[in-house]
Amino acid sequence: MLAKTGLSRSTLYACVSIGLFPKRRRLGVRRIAWLASDFRAWMASRPQ
Repeated sequence: MLAKTGLSRSTLYACVSIGLFPKRRRLGVRRIAWLASDFRAWMASRPQ
């Protein structure tokens, strides 16, 4: 997600915590992911 957004890890998690980025899904103890549809909708809502 960091490479696709260009955001740093801390900025990405800050955006998640204040609701500016889609919520993450826990896949395991140390693994998280985002739904592709949520990410695409977020990208479409960003200014060009």
